[in-house]
Amino acid sequence: MVKQLLEACERILGMCPKNRKTPFTAAQVKELVLQLGGGNPGELQIVCLIALGFTAFLRWEDLKDLRCHNLHMTSDYMSIALTTRRNNQFREGSVILVACTGSHICPVSLTKRFLLVGHHKESDHLFRRICHTKHAISFCPQQLTYSRATKLFKKQLKVIGLDPKQHGLHSLRLGRASSAAAAAIPDRLLMRQGGWQSQTAKSMYIKETEKALLRVSRALCL
Repeated sequence: MVKQLLEACERILGMCPKNRKTPFTAAQVKELVLQLGGGNPGELQIVCLIALGFTAFLRWEDLKDLRCHNLHMTSDYMSIALTTRRNNQFREGSVILVACTGSHICPVSLTKRFLLVGHHKESDHLFRRICHTKHAISFCPQQLTYSRATKLFKKQLKVIGLDPKQHGLHSLRLGRASSAAAAAIPDRLLMRQGGWQSQTAKSMYIKETEKALLRVSRALCL
């Protein structure tokens, strides 16, 4: 009876909408890389974080724990080894592949440049706190915190005219899932890359584009 009463209240009063962040787009990632990819080490770090978070479907939990030895470069792609990942109760690990595109905004080339500028060692965290001195900007041994990463991320959004209140670090994963679905990437590959265990979990991340929705109408051939 209590359960039925709660369900009735929800139907009558309505549910409070979830505060979902606006998905990022590939065009917005490209714009940030073009404007900030050649800047100081701090700017290079945040655009590298954005590019990897977007292209590899990475959560903040994945990004913050990345170390240099988790990355393996080849001439065609970069592999990212995740030792732990949400929904991976048996700690089997997961490997994400990011292709080299050969363009000046290639996420693999961007990561290589960041590793070179940051003087990273094998055991270092990939994303670290920044130390400002009178003469230069360097990286501390400590890993970058969520609050600092979010602040830097939102600061860069203003550069391309986006509202920081509408976006968060999770916008990268939301945006990548939505763009991959719009490109008709097979579900099994999408779930493998994103680390989802069910169709329901995957579908929660996808916001259908106008172009994709119009394909449904056009398929009727009226």
